[in-house]
Amino acid sequence: MKNALKLLFLLAFITGIPSCCNPPEQPHYEVGIGNFYIEEVARLNAQGQIETYRSGDTLEAEKEMLLKIRLVTARKEIAQGSPVMSGFLSPSAYACDEGFPSFELAYQELELSIVSPYDYDERYPAGADLSALFQVYKPYDSTFRPLPALFAEDPLQVIQQFPDLRISQSPAETSRQVFEIRLRTADTTFRARTPPVILK
Repeated sequence: MKNALKLLFLLAFITGIPSCCNPPEQPHYEVGIGNFYIEEVARLNAQGQIETYRSGDTLEAEKEMLLKIRLVTARKEIAQGSPVMSGFLSPSAYACDEGFPSFELAYQELELSIVSPYDYDERYPAGADLSALFQVYKPYDSTFRPLPALFAEDPLQVIQQFPDLRISQSPAETSRQVFEIRLRTADTTFRARTPPVILK
């Protein structure tokens, strides 16, 4: 009998003993696009410092251009998960805090493209999708990741924190460009456009 009681006590301790307060609920949200714009076209100087681009200046595309993009999300609470019990091995072992929210993308379809009304080179004439040329810049380790790969892997991450962008290839010749980033859902297309930029 004593062994049975010990076993029951141990099982309750591991799997979850109800706490003295109400167990937390886990809110669940759909994340959509509220506002989408290019905050700044910036110059990344030789020292790695970010400077504001001055209209009319020429940037070395691969080395200097940085697009700082801002996307404001719109969140809609759609459900709350089951309460979580408190136990030694449970996520709420230290009990009575609010549950962690979870998120999902509000769109079944979401496509990314980047275009310019000007020719970039022979492979990318005016209007062609340039997104394959753009990379995500990670300043903490000075590395780059292709934007399409990141978007395909986790579009929700991109929507929740749109990264600063670099471009991996210079145009065929010094030229004026206007980049328009498009996020297309089944119902609408969100657009963010740069001012004219001169690249070489």
